[in-house]
Amino acid sequence: MKNKLTGCKDIFVFSLVQSLKAKSMIISNIILCLIVLISVPAITLINNKDDEKEKTKTTIENVKVVDLTGLEIIENIDFLNSESLYEEDENHIYENISYEQADIDYSKFGSDYDVKEIYEFEKDSKYVYLQLTYVEEYFDIQVIFSKDSAVDEEDAQDYSSFVDDNFRALLLDMMELTEEQENMVDSSVVTTYQRDIEEAEANEGEPVVKKDAKTEQTKNNIIYVTLMVVMFVLAFGGERIAMSIVTEKASKVMEFLMTSVKPMAIVVGKTLSSLVVLFVQGALLIVAFGGSIVLNGIMFNDGKIELPSFLNGIFNMKNFEGCNIATVVIAILILLLGFIFYAMVAALCGASVSKIDEMAEGVKMFTMLLIISAYVSLFIVTSSTYDGDSAIRLVALLAPITSLFLTPTTLVTGYATLSEGLIALGILIVSVYLLVKFVANVYESMIYYSGTPMKLKDIINISKQNKIKKDNAKEE
Repeated sequence: MKNKLTGCKDIFVFSLVQSLKAKSMIISNIILCLIVLISVPAITLINNKDDEKEKTKTTIENVKVVDLTGLEIIENIDFLNSESLYEEDENHIYENISYEQADIDYSKFGSDYDVKEIYEFEKDSKYVYLQLTYVEEYFDIQVIFSKDSAVDEEDAQDYSSFVDDNFRALLLDMMELTEEQENMVDSSVVTTYQRDIEEAEANEGEPVVKKDAKTEQTKNNIIYVTLMVVMFVLAFGGERIAMSIVTEKASKVMEFLMTSVKPMAIVVGKTLSSLVVLFVQGALLIVAFGGSIVLNGIMFNDGKIELPSFLNGIFNMKNFEGCNIATVVIAILILLLGFIFYAMVAALCGASVSKIDEMAEGVKMFTMLLIISAYVSLFIVTSSTYDGDSAIRLVALLAPITSLFLTPTTLVTGYATLSEGLIALGILIVSVYLLVKFVANVYESMIYYSGTPMKLKDIINISKQNKIKKDNAKEE
């Protein structure tokens, strides 16, 4: 006796071969690979031109160091002017800054204090405070400035990034460390950010923690780019699946197949073949990206193969705080099942159409679902709602139509927890299972259907009628 998946392998192999050898597929892959191949050298060329326009001076003339680490860093404050501090600063725009110990008597302040009373700024002054703290293997560095001074926020942010890049070299120069202390520095987490002193007032005098703006922006870009890539892949992949179904249905191939193959086998076979095509395309693009890095090294780095600076900034582990084996596995599974979910919807929409020239009308349901899900996810990314505890964030992370866009990247960047990822994965597994059953239930009737494109209510009615027929058949 045939089971529901009998013939699935044949459908899978046939669909895969036909898709891979199609001229349109070959030409599009070549074009995409060429674009990716020249992408890294092109960006490097643009960055090199931008570097020529980098600022050559800073508005910061003096830095008042506040050492709260207990490591007596400021005992050697003269070393803040050491050459190693500026080895990453190609323009040497900070080498003329003078450093001094902040003259602050903390005995005058109790636990309930106003931060503005501690860090005072004169009008149009050109100094900032550099506050260093160390708690439980965690260095916290704040560049505190005032908007009333002559130092603007962008300048404070740039200096904050500069200190962050050179902090370990700074510590090694300023202190005579033992091997154990050096290991402590190497294993410590360093968070550097700038803060406007005025922000303290809005929080009733409590220190306001602002995350590293540069890292946060990079994380946001990673989530945004991944969302856009997934959306485009779904748009083109879904259309391909629907077109395949419509073409074969119009040519009566499906009616022939239905005599020997169960609907479930056709659905699963064609869906899996489409996913494999996507993975093949992804693998080709990854190879092209590797070739682009090699080409970049040949063109701009005397043949030395290494990641350019803008990629180093992206792949910095500070941008992937939640990345571990568990989150990576869950993220991959969510991506895989998410693609299967939308592929099933695309197949269903393709089966609801009888003629190729009606495909646009037939896939409207798939397009609307994709657009709504993508725009909800896009709103969450652009408003940074993924970093918080809002209800819309939780729904978007867990709902099967949006989890594909957000959950994988928010997991590895540290904005989503492991438990949220597991719940999202569980909901997606159940959703895919129910959708596969639903599609298989109505697929056969829709394949034989010839008429105007079906609406969602028509598809649901078919499902109900098929369920009644099966129940009656069991009773007989």
